[in-house]
Amino acid sequence: MRPSCSSNRQYAAAVVNVAGPRVRVILKETFQHPSQSSKVSFPSSRQESLRSYVKSSLLQYGAAPAPEPAYEEEDEEVDEREARLRKTAEAEIEEDEEAEEDFADEEEEEAEEEEEEAEEGFVGEETPEEVSIEEEEEAELEEEEEEEEA
Repeated sequence: MRPSCSSNRQYAAAVVNVAGPRVRVILKETFQHPSQSSKVSFPSSRQESLRSYVKSSLLQYGAAPAPEPAYEEEDEEVDEREARLRKTAEAEIEEDEEAEEDFADEEEEEAEEEEEEAEEGFVGEETPEEVSIEEEEEAELEEEEEEEEA
């Protein structure tokens, strides 16, 4: 192995074993410049596959699964609460639907009344007779005012 020997990295070395012409050394990177953070210090010469490792203390051979805790009372309370909420929501939805139907019926009745009035020749909400009565009353008031002024 040949680590990149640039000034951006510093290493410490220790001899582990000497056996004839072979020497085993441990290298440890002690400093790495931030510009080198994405580069591997000691690239592997062979491609390694992913190896998973689990401590043997975490494995339980032949052990029965742990029993589930009994929360039946809490589950029943939650179920009752959910049922009450569901009933309340359903009742509110029914009330809203009824109110919408009533509103639609009222709008339909008003539209029918307007159509009938239009067919009879009425304008607005006053009949022709009511308009003529109002005009007569206004004319009488004007005459009275003129007489008082004179």
